[in-house]
Amino acid sequence: MNNSCGDSVAQPPFTHQYACAFSSKLNSTSQATAQQCCGLTTTLNQYLDGCWQYCEITGNNHSAVVSCMNDADIIAAEYERTDASGASVISKPGLLGLATLVVTGLVAGTW
Repeated sequence: MNNSCGDSVAQPPFTHQYACAFSSKLNSTSQATAQQCCGLTTTLNQYLDGCWQYCEITGNNHSAVVSCMNDADIIAAEYERTDASGASVISKPGLLGLATLVVTGLVAGTW
């Protein structure tokens, strides 16, 4: 990788809950492995002047994608989307329901 890309994986501009970012400077075998780790129908997006690429991850397999990359000696990083304040977005429907219940209870004065 050239020096203008930097040595550490940069956070990608993703829109789903999770993303896996990795180098764009891969040989064809490693690129095919990265595609397989992300999912054969998943788009690999390039960013930061082609230095890096990422795949958006849906579901709960985000750790498996990064592990797959690392097992293939591809340096990868997992990112979780956060809201504007920097707090983690609630990703589990049960937690969202619980949070709604607590807020409703506070407003109603029952807690």
